[in-house]
Amino acid sequence: MNWVLMLINWNAVSAISNILVAIGTFTAVVVSLRIAKRQNKEKLKIIGNFIAGDHSDTFGHINTIKVQNIGNGKVYIEELSFASPKRIKSLKETYRPSIKDPSAIFYFLKALFTKPTLQYLPNEYTKSDDYYHLEKSPKIPIALESNHSMEFRIPDFYFQETFFNDEFKEDEKLNIYVIILTGTGKYFRGKLLIHNDELLEKNDVGEGN
Repeated sequence: MNWVLMLINWNAVSAISNILVAIGTFTAVVVSLRIAKRQNKEKLKIIGNFIAGDHSDTFGHINTIKVQNIGNGKVYIEELSFASPKRIKSLKETYRPSIKDPSAIFYFLKALFTKPTLQYLPNEYTKSDDYYHLEKSPKIPIALESNHSMEFRIPDFYFQETFFNDEFKEDEKLNIYVIILTGTGKYFRGKLLIHNDELLEKNDVGEGN
C-alpha cells in the first residue's frame, strides 16, 4: 500500500474542505450584509393633499403634505422641492439623462433644481402673527425616525408665481411633483394638487357681480 499517496490525497481533501468552508463563510457574510443593507434602506412615502379643506383667513387654502418613514432606519430630510411634470418632461427631452452619460444626469439635475422649481423655505410665509395653521410645519433639515411621519403645511399662494405663470394661468388646478432629497443623496417623489388662487378669486368676484 502506498502510504505516501494516501497522505497526499488526504491533504488534497483537507485543502478542498478549507476552500469550501471559506466560500461558505464569504457567502454568509455577503448575504448578511445585503440583508442588513436592505433592512436599512431608506423608504419614504409622500402623501400630497393629506388634509382636505384646510383654510386660513390669512393664507387661504392650506396644502398638507404627509411624509412617512416606512423603512427601518432614520432618514435625514435635507430638501423639499416642487416641480412641474411638464417641466421635467421637457428637461428630459433636452438633456436626455442616462447612466451611460453622467454629465447629462448632472446638467439635468442642475436644471431641474433651479427656477421654476420651487424649494420649501417656510420662514418666507411664517413671518405673520397669524400662522397657527403652519406653526407645527417642520423646518428643514430634519431627521425622521423609522415608522414615524411628519406633515408640511404650505399655502397655495406659495406656488402661485412659480407654477401659475403664462402657461398655466387659466388653469384652476395643477398637479405638481413633491421632491424630497435625503442626506444620502437619494430622491423621493410624490404628487400634490395645487389651486390657482388668483383665478379662483377672479371667478368669485365675477360671480358676485
